[in-house]
Amino acid sequence: MKALPRYRKCFVCGRDNTAGLDVLFYRSGKTVTADFSGDHHHVGFPNHLHGGIISSLLDEAMGWAAVGSRGKMVQTWEITIRFHRPLPPGKSVRAEAWLEEDKGRYLCAAGRIVDKEGHVYARGIGKYFPLPGTQEKEILRELYIEGDEDRPVTPEDY
Repeated sequence: MKALPRYRKCFVCGRDNTAGLDVLFYRSGKTVTADFSGDHHHVGFPNHLHGGIISSLLDEAMGWAAVGSRGKMVQTWEITIRFHRPLPPGKSVRAEAWLEEDKGRYLCAAGRIVDKEGHVYARGIGKYFPLPGTQEKEILRELYIEGDEDRPVTPEDY
């Protein structure tokens, strides 16, 4: 498994965002994964993680699946999340995502949140647009690889 780049201030993957989730994403072949366990700060109702937290986690995973398929940074165009069961704080789950289809102008990715027993908590689909080169360069300057912060991130890192 290969660790994917991070942005320090990102809500989902940012290590330095005190309000964020601090999730590290990995790529293995064409699949992106991340392990996660929300806490009481992430609830929407008692004993239920907020749907926005779950949606953010899936969006990030699906976005990285799209990035890796073309080796180009993307932005979210549209996501749809279907919630299958409540996710309690403290429950260890895995986000999994993969590319469904490259439509040329945009990419379609899918993902799910699943626990070790195979229970699915949410599924998502998303559409992602590749960023123009100038925007991609700006973003690349802000990314780093965990444990190798001094090296610039290149498309080979996704």
